[in-house]
Amino acid sequence: MRRDVYTADRKKHPLHNAISLANYNLATIMQHSTGQLFYLSTIIYFKLNDVLLYMSCNFSFERLKSFLEATGVDVRFFRFTEHTTTVDAASRQLGVSRERIIKSLLFICHDGSPVLAIVTGDRKVDERRLATICGTKRVRRATAYEVKQFTGYEVGAVPPVCHRIKLRTIMDRRVFDYDRVIGGGGEVNVLMEINPNDVKRLTDA
Repeated sequence: MRRDVYTADRKKHPLHNAISLANYNLATIMQHSTGQLFYLSTIIYFKLNDVLLYMSCNFSFERLKSFLEATGVDVRFFRFTEHTTTVDAASRQLGVSRERIIKSLLFICHDGSPVLAIVTGDRKVDERRLATICGTKRVRRATAYEVKQFTGYEVGAVPPVCHRIKLRTIMDRRVFDYDRVIGGGGEVNVLMEINPNDVKRLTDA
């Protein structure tokens, strides 16, 4: 079931893994000699800072919506009761072809710089070709942590615009085959419909 979205509730991200790891390190300190105290407490310091950094990277649906309203872009949002983090799920929920769905995929270049590749839902990114376009030796898919760090969004929810930092963006030409395309909407159960030319303009792709 779907409905148009006008408001969204902020959600806290479950940081159980990182916090649990920090708690484990704390318990370990209690079992070791004082000679190891500084080393282990340093581990805790950095793990907790990872948690804080992860939380500070969080972008919300409201921020994305406000950004697009400020730019005057004609965009439509849809919220669902189920996750729409895959092309198949998005296609099924909206009843559109995979070609109309766009994927905003983050890659990391050989020098560590991020690049966003936008392709249609029926295609995969040619990593060798992307590396050539970017002028780098190779690229790799970003980890979930890197996706959050650079875009501000969860994997599967990344919109084609409005990211935590300005990202170099490469758009496949087939994205422009449709006047309106559908991509991530900032949350794992939200999609957005937008003109691909607006994506190009807003990202300098």
